[in-house]
Amino acid sequence: MTGYSKALCSILGTLLSVVLVASPVLAQGKKKKKAAEEAPAAEAEVEASGSLDSLMETAAEKKKDDKKKKGKKGEEEAAPAEEPAPPAEEVVEEPDAWERPPEEEKAPPKAKAAPVDTTPALENPISVALLLGYGFKTDRRTGDLGADPYGFMAGLRGGYTFDFMLYAGVYFNYYLGSSQSGGGERTVSTNSTTTASYMQFGAEVGYDVNAGPVLFRPSLEIGLALGLTDETGTTTTVNDMMLGPGFTLVYPIDEFFIGGDLRGAIVLGDGASGVTAAATGGMRF
Repeated sequence: MTGYSKALCSILGTLLSVVLVASPVLAQGKKKKKAAEEAPAAEAEVEASGSLDSLMETAAEKKKDDKKKKGKKGEEEAAPAEEPAPPAEEVVEEPDAWERPPEEEKAPPKAKAAPVDTTPALENPISVALLLGYGFKTDRRTGDLGADPYGFMAGLRGGYTFDFMLYAGVYFNYYLGSSQSGGGERTVSTNSTTTASYMQFGAEVGYDVNAGPVLFRPSLEIGLALGLTDETGTTTTVNDMMLGPGFTLVYPIDEFFIGGDLRGAIVLGDGASGVTAAATGGMRF
């Protein structure tokens, strides 16, 4: 049995040696076979991956081209409607507490239209005038004067016009009067002749009214009526209070003026009342 065991062990050792020697060779062959089988698949996969990459690159390039074209088209369409950006607001720094803030600029005042001047050319306030006219006696009674003391008249007038158009002045009028033959209230002889004349003077107050190119002045004269009468060689003076309502119409010519005057004379006491119409002319300065 010992010999048989040794032989069996020798055979098993030989087989084991053969297996050990052959196993690496078999394994290497299997690897080569497997590599040979896998090589076509890898090459196909590489070719497929390469074609896929090229397709992806082509698609990406086409997409980029489409984006560029769309971008250019959008810019062309949006260019006319594009509005300029609003200017950036200036940031005003707040002044320090001790610093006075700048004053706001005030808008210049609007020029006002010049008022229309409705006053006549008589702009100077002082006026002096001469009067020439004729007076009529209105009393039926003869009074202390006997004859009519009116008739042809010459006068002088001067005054001042205030800014509110009030006129204040003085006047003096002299009437040549008339003569009357026959008896009178104070005469003894029926063949006597009586001569009478008048001097009227005093103050005048009126108001100037602009009436287009002319000046209209209603006024009132307040003064004395001094009558002189010569009857049978005796001169007598008669003094009476007088009121003279009336109006004056003036037409200016530069510094000069012409016009007319119509006035009544209400003489109180023993005097004679009357009405006078006169032409006037003078200057202002």
